[in-house]
Amino acid sequence: MKTYLKQLLLVVMMLLVVAATGCKKSDASASASSEASKESTSKAAVSDALLDELIESTDMVNTFETAAVSILEQLGINDKGYINKIKEELPGVAKDIYKKHFTGDEIKQIIELNKDEVQQKWIKLTPTIMEEAFSVAMNYVNGEEAANPAVSADFQAAMNDYFEAQEFDKQMEQLGSGEDINFLRNTMMGIFSKYFSVDEVKHLTELSKQPISVKARKETPAIQQEISAAMRSVIMNHMKKL
Repeated sequence: MKTYLKQLLLVVMMLLVVAATGCKKSDASASASSEASKESTSKAAVSDALLDELIESTDMVNTFETAAVSILEQLGINDKGYINKIKEELPGVAKDIYKKHFTGDEIKQIIELNKDEVQQKWIKLTPTIMEEAFSVAMNYVNGEEAANPAVSADFQAAMNDYFEAQEFDKQMEQLGSGEDINFLRNTMMGIFSKYFSVDEVKHLTELSKQPISVKARKETPAIQQEISAAMRSVIMNHMKKL
């Protein structure tokens, strides 16, 4: 049960990290821009420099490191030096996966979006939120369920809109039961209430509705599976050297 919940929380965080990416353009302007650049972006390879900028703008390595540490813990490995060796390979893992799913133009849109103040706040807080979610999950399975912080009606409404925009329930239905989904919703709502205002949640919701965000959500299941498989492969390769 512990392993299941941690894996489920990892999926939730990966989903939110990827799906939170968006574009500031309107649907119409984004469509026009896409048509104008379609020929150049469909044939051009995504450069390493662009991917490096994407990784830096999303703090992706720290997020992936948290996921890798969780996997290692499941394998009973807590050695810091070993973890650092694996961390060195995470940027390469990210590059190989994201260049398969996004064009250069789309990656540029994500990078531009990540300059947004609220988006940057979310990115920087992601490792903290993941750790808090893991802690709540462990308390839950050990029968030490902690009460979530009191959340105002306005905040609940804003978070419900955010979950709807992210298609949260639809994604989670493939992974867990109704009870698990309700637990995850309440957990994330309680943690978000500690760090974000109602207006900030509404802002993230609007970003989630943009065209690039919709595509990111569609790609998320495949990306998450590829990330997990790649990280496990990296870990197993290093284990062979022990």
